[in-house]
Amino acid sequence: MGPGPHTLTWDHHGLHPLTQTEHLATSPDQQEVDRRFFAIITGPDGTTAWQAHTTLWGTTSQAKNTTTTTPLRFPGQYYDPETGLHYNVHRHYDPQTARYLTPDPLGLAPAPNPVAYVDNPHRWSDPLGLAPCLKRDLKNWKNQRYQFGNENFMLSRDNIEHILTRHHPKYWDGSVKASQSFFDQKMSIPDVQDAISQVLKQNRDKLITKGTRGMYQLEGTVNGVKYVVGLNRGHIGQFYPGSLSK
Repeated sequence: MGPGPHTLTWDHHGLHPLTQTEHLATSPDQQEVDRRFFAIITGPDGTTAWQAHTTLWGTTSQAKNTTTTTPLRFPGQYYDPETGLHYNVHRHYDPQTARYLTPDPLGLAPAPNPVAYVDNPHRWSDPLGLAPCLKRDLKNWKNQRYQFGNENFMLSRDNIEHILTRHHPKYWDGSVKASQSFFDQKMSIPDVQDAISQVLKQNRDKLITKGTRGMYQLEGTVNGVKYVVGLNRGHIGQFYPGSLSK
């Protein structure tokens, strides 16, 4: 944007920004004289307006030919050009060292290292500078076991993390498959767990017949929504809205 006071606003889907609007004002009356609207990544005509290269831990370098900029970084982080740090609500994050400048206000409960960022930025985020949101929400979660006849099936912590980071808008890690589907963003983790349980119960006979041998998928309907559950040697590794192709 040109010189002068201006403000930036965003529209989000969960933790993911969708659009950025720039408001340019004049001093001293601060009346708005110009506005520019961008979809994140592209401008209104579909051309690339801003592009940057980011390291695994968030250090960002902007391309020279961009026509705008954005201070948004990891979810919940806002870039401060004076310090080079990322404001993260409760703390400041340094992408050069992948560390916070101050210890976690929650102490050692979220992680053994109170100044470290998340273990894997591809799968985790820490939008408040307190604890990774998925790790925090799964803090007291325990492995779930389901028995049908003499067959036992398990939904492990790794399994539920994989399902949520692939298909829940709140925890999505940004990965996109050939056919991407998402849960209703209002679904809680217990809601997802209950839906898995219901689909398994709807396929009780098939589970008893197929058991824990090999890999296979089943489908069912919960509250009018079709879901697919994928099993691998008794572990529930997939669960997403959709139906099996015929």
